[in-house]
Amino acid sequence: MEDKSLFFGNGSVITKIIGKVFYEQMYLEEGKWILPRISPKCEKCDNNDYYNISRSSNMQVFYIPIVKHDLIYSIICSNCGERIELEFDEYLIIEPLMKVNKKYEKGKITKHEHEMQVKDILSKIMMDRR
Repeated sequence: MEDKSLFFGNGSVITKIIGKVFYEQMYLEEGKWILPRISPKCEKCDNNDYYNISRSSNMQVFYIPIVKHDLIYSIICSNCGERIELEFDEYLIIEPLMKVNKKYEKGKITKHEHEMQVKDILSKIMMDRR
């Protein structure tokens, strides 16, 4: 009988909040949403000021030296916890906003610098869509 234990392993999912995107940042100047498939306000509770962004890491370690590592990004309502899985390209759109928000929250940039950087990011998103 063949030993199949080499092909099965243990896995775990680790989820971490990696940032946030505010409601008002979810709009482009012309009133379009930056993520067309996801409403700026939560569709379940309609009562969020921001979305948390999470990264789930699904790691499978096999008994033979193979590690499978999947990353899943989600947008989560800050009020009710409703979770929507993001496509990777959607995550890439909001990643710069998330990073500048984190800098501001940690006191690394001023409010004015934050506002200017957010404006620049949204302008770049608009230009990329044209």
